[in-house]
Amino acid sequence: MRVLVLGGDGFLGSHVVDRLVVSGHDVTVFDRFPCGGPSRVGGHGQRVRLARGELGDSPELREALVGQEVVYHFISATTPGSSWDDPMAEIVGNIRPTLEFLRLAAVAKVRRIAFASSGGTIYGRQDGLLTEDSPARPVSPYGIGKLAIEGFIRHCCEASGFDCDIYRIANAYGPRQPARGGQGVIANWIARILEGRPLEAFGAGAVRDYVFVEDIAELMSFSARARAGSELFNIGTGRGTSLDGLIEIFRDVIPARFEVVRRPGRAFDVPSIVLSGERLLKEFPGFCYTALEEGIRRTWAEASAGWKTDSPPLGHPRSEDVR
Repeated sequence: MRVLVLGGDGFLGSHVVDRLVVSGHDVTVFDRFPCGGPSRVGGHGQRVRLARGELGDSPELREALVGQEVVYHFISATTPGSSWDDPMAEIVGNIRPTLEFLRLAAVAKVRRIAFASSGGTIYGRQDGLLTEDSPARPVSPYGIGKLAIEGFIRHCCEASGFDCDIYRIANAYGPRQPARGGQGVIANWIARILEGRPLEAFGAGAVRDYVFVEDIAELMSFSARARAGSELFNIGTGRGTSLDGLIEIFRDVIPARFEVVRRPGRAFDVPSIVLSGERLLKEFPGFCYTALEEGIRRTWAEASAGWKTDSPPLGHPRSEDVR
């Protein structure tokens, strides 16, 4: 398949690019190059074409869309924390540029859009195991924006005739995740350990569903299969881990000493998010999620190796989706 990955040089996007290249697809990455550091997908050489630009109505995006069959959309200009006090940022930075992209995709006759949505914010304050049929009750502007984009993508599917896959992803973590910018507690904690600073634990008892990034990439490769129809999928392990439980895993797995500082809870944090991913797993017989202990061990190994060579831990920030 001819595949365009918007935000393909970011954390999630670059891992999806890796998976698509291994599968033999014709891949183009559209992102901001450079972003303060080396490209995450530069190692693929001529097997991946690089296109520089911003999401929205631009000549660069129009050119990148020509001939593409599938487009993955990972780009986001905000995080759950950054948009909490600035809801307009979601409209200006995410919703409007995505609408412009969807119009260009329709003109280019793209066959399928795959959108990385936010399972961590769309469901809002709900307990228990959440399925795709659970009501969407976002309380943060970030989640509200994601839900709005999902709706606009479905509208464009009806109006323009292309298919779409929407992936509501739980708390992603793994190698290449930026350590700063509100993109994940695991990346942030690992960076703090490497810098000799205490871990910050916000609130008490928060439960999250942590999903290793390579598992996400494998599951999202479903959109590059030759098939018809549109789907909504959760990507989650169905297993929740409390903040205290995560601290204990860090103590068991990380070969370094660290302190923990307790902080008050933040307004944009919900008490619990655990997602059932059974709908998508039916398409991947025999698939098993990476155990959290193993995923953290692998993330630490890459980050600490990079730290020894004086490179920033866990990669550089990109304009991409976060959980």
